[in-house]
Amino acid sequence: MAIISGGEWRGRVLPSKVPSGVRPTSSRVREAIFSILGQDLSEVRFLDGYGGTGIMGIEAASRGADVVLVERSNNAMRAIIANGEAVGADWTTRVGDVERIASSLGQFDVVFLDPPYLEEPERVLNALSQTLLVDGLLLYEAAKQTLAPEECAGLILERIKPYGNSQLLFYRHATA
Repeated sequence: MAIISGGEWRGRVLPSKVPSGVRPTSSRVREAIFSILGQDLSEVRFLDGYGGTGIMGIEAASRGADVVLVERSNNAMRAIIANGEAVGADWTTRVGDVERIASSLGQFDVVFLDPPYLEEPERVLNALSQTLLVDGLLLYEAAKQTLAPEECAGLILERIKPYGNSQLLFYRHATA
């Protein structure tokens, strides 16, 4: 059961169960992310590149962000759409592999990536960072033991925040 932690829909419970094989971002991690990003995201274009349950996109939309959510599993996307409809989310959802459709998505101020933990961050960052990120923040959720590249695809690792079995990697574009 996922409960929205802030914004317009704070406290609402999402109706859809977590699809098999999906690892939702914990409430603790979500609260930390949106504490950093702020509660007013009305001027922010936000991408959730590995949608899962849709909770990260819903959290961003609840705070006013223009959200695009991508998920490759049709089963998971059905749950995402049901969760979005339950709160009245006005967002864009796309079924597909974010790495394959990235060039058709435009650019974003905040990119949130939470791929399966077995994915190597360097490979994912190389595939996505230049295509998707304007001059904002790329957040990458990974397993706690994952080695994060300090620099990759024009991005610099600013900090790492551990949360239980996860860690958040904060990347920004390297400045000349």
